[in-house]
Amino acid sequence: MKYSEGYALVDIDDISLDPSNPRHNPVEEDALALEELMTTKNFNNKIFALMKDILDYGQNPIDLIGLLLTNNNTLYSKEGNRRVAAIKILNNPNLIVSSNIKLFVRVNNLLKEYNAPPSKVMCYITRDQNILDHAMELKHQGEQGGAGAVTWGSNEKARHKRNKGLHDPIFAFLNKLEDQGILNGKLRENITKTNWTRLFSRDGQAWLEVNKIDGDFQIIGNPEVFKLKFQLITNKINGESHYIITNADARKKLFNELDIEFKRIIEASHNNLPSNEDAASNEDAASNEGTASNEDAASNEDDFNLKKDPNPKKGKFLKNLIFNKLDLSSKRSVGIIDICNEITTINYTKYPIASAILSRTLLDQSLRYFAEKHSFPAKTTYNVNGKGENEQIVSELGLEKVLREYINVSNNPAHKHCFSNEFLVNFNALFVVNGGVNVKQSKIKIIFDYSVHHPHIMHANPQDLDNFSNNGLLFLINYLLNN
Repeated sequence: MKYSEGYALVDIDDISLDPSNPRHNPVEEDALALEELMTTKNFNNKIFALMKDILDYGQNPIDLIGLLLTNNNTLYSKEGNRRVAAIKILNNPNLIVSSNIKLFVRVNNLLKEYNAPPSKVMCYITRDQNILDHAMELKHQGEQGGAGAVTWGSNEKARHKRNKGLHDPIFAFLNKLEDQGILNGKLRENITKTNWTRLFSRDGQAWLEVNKIDGDFQIIGNPEVFKLKFQLITNKINGESHYIITNADARKKLFNELDIEFKRIIEASHNNLPSNEDAASNEDAASNEGTASNEDAASNEDDFNLKKDPNPKKGKFLKNLIFNKLDLSSKRSVGIIDICNEITTINYTKYPIASAILSRTLLDQSLRYFAEKHSFPAKTTYNVNGKGENEQIVSELGLEKVLREYINVSNNPAHKHCFSNEFLVNFNALFVVNGGVNVKQSKIKIIFDYSVHHPHIMHANPQDLDNFSNNGLLFLINYLLNN
C-alpha cells in the first residue's frame, strides 16, 4: 500500500521497527531490530504488561505512533517501537518462538483469554525526521522547563485517583492537615509518595497516635502531641530517600531518636517559669553547688538605681530597657544600642520570632559587655582547641557556655561583689536547672535557641516573651547594661 503524510490507520505488518531506536544499540538490518529490542532491561515483563493493556483497552487514543516515510515507501516506527513490537507479537507470536521461548509461551496463554488483537494502529506519518525527533524529545527528555511532558508527582496521582472516585486515605489525611496549617505544601511535595506510605504503616500510626477508622485516618491521641510529632518526623524525612524509613527496624531507630527530641521539647514547655515571688522564696536554695550563689553578694542599691518597678507591665515585653549609661569605649556598645533601639520599636506581638532572636542577641551581648567591663577571669571549664589554653568569657563562646561561666564567676569570692542578690535570684530562676547542670534545658534558652535554629518545630510566641520579660529578663539585661 502506498502511504502519504498525515494521520492514517496503518496495518501493523506494514510497519518496520526502527533499527536506530535509542532504546538499544543500532542494528544494520531491519529484521534484527526486534531481537535487539528484546535485550533491553526487563523486556519480557514490561512488554507483557503492555500487551495485556492493549488487549484490555486497545491502542492509547491520545498517544499516536510516529512513522517516518522513506522514499521507497517504507514506514519506520520512530516513536512507539514498544507498542508496535507488542502488537506484532500478539498478531504473530511465532516471531519470537526461536529467540524468546519464555515470552512466546506467556503470550500464547494470554491470547487464549482474549479475542483477536488489533491489527491496525493509528499513526502520524511524515517524511521530516526533524518533526519526529522534536516530538520524541518532548516526550522522553523530561520537562525541559515545561516544554516537555510534565510528569505527575504523588499528589497529582492521588488527585487523579480521587477524581476517578477512588479514595486515597493518606492523600485525604494530608489534605486535611494542610488545610489546618499543620502540613506545609512545599514540604509535602518534597516527601516522596513511598515515604508517605511507609510513614503511615502500622508502626508509624502507633507512634503518631493515628488510626484508620471507616477508611480514613484520624488522630486518636492528643492533637497537640500529634502536631509536634508530625512536625518532627516530616522535617526529618524531608527530601530524604526512602531508606530512612524503609523498614520496621529503620523506623524504630528513627522514632527512638525523635522521642528524645520530643520529650525534651515537652519538658521545656511544661516547665513554666516561676513568678518573681517564687524565685525570691528560693533565694537560699540558690547557694547549692553549681548554682550562682548569692551568699555574701553585694546588694548596694546605688549600683542599680532604676525606676521603682524595673520590670515592665504585663504586655510590654522589653519596652522599658535602659541603655543610656553604656560605656561607649566598649566595642560592643554601638551594637547593643542598635539592638535596643530595634527591640523597643518592633511589634513583638506581630513579630515574635524576630523579637526572640533580637532578645537572645541582646542577652548574649549584655553578658559579654558586663564580663568585659568587670574583667572577669579566664574561663575555667572549657579549653580552646583541646590545648588547655584559657580564654576570656567575652570571646566567641556560645551563649550556653557563657551562662555556665557566669555561674562559675558568681561563686568566685573575687567577683561576688559584681552581682546583687536580686540579680542572682533572677538569673537562677531563668537559667539554672537541676543545680546548674542543665543550663541548656532552661525554658528561655530552649525557646530562644529553637527560634533561631529550628523555628519550624517551635518558636517564641508573645506570651512567652511577656513571661520572660516579667520574670526577670528585663531586670537582668538592665542590670548588665547599667552596672
